[in-house]
Amino acid sequence: MAKVFKPVLQKCKGYFAWTNNETEPLRPANCLCLNCQGCGDGDADGCPHEQAIMDMCAENDLRVAVSRCPVWQGSAKSRIAAVRETHHGLPVLVSPALEQVRREQCLCLNCAKCKPGESDHCFMAAGLYRLCLRGNLAMVITRCPEWEPKKK
Repeated sequence: MAKVFKPVLQKCKGYFAWTNNETEPLRPANCLCLNCQGCGDGDADGCPHEQAIMDMCAENDLRVAVSRCPVWQGSAKSRIAAVRETHHGLPVLVSPALEQVRREQCLCLNCAKCKPGESDHCFMAAGLYRLCLRGNLAMVITRCPEWEPKKK
């Protein structure tokens, strides 16, 4: 049975954003990007995906956790037991904890403004989707200022 999806509106650096308090605590230990050997603790390190993700998040007050990446390299501090899988015909490394909750708990995948193919589709969801397509990535969006619950 699917878990009830309950983000909360929280003040973040002077503005309010919806935060999924179920997935946000999973981010530090399970996000592939944050636990990559090349991760520069918020500084660009040459990863082909990291800078684009950082830019998108900074420009739009988003927070994401990367659950699939083709170039992830575990670091000595990382405790992720990433699993090799094939998605869309390409090999990737997967964070099992994040991948398990991604569809049910990702803000974008559960937002009324996420309307692929429609003229009023969320521009942030579209941008994140382009990053995912280009990099063969998957993400769990854990914070967004524009989130709206889907109507049932």
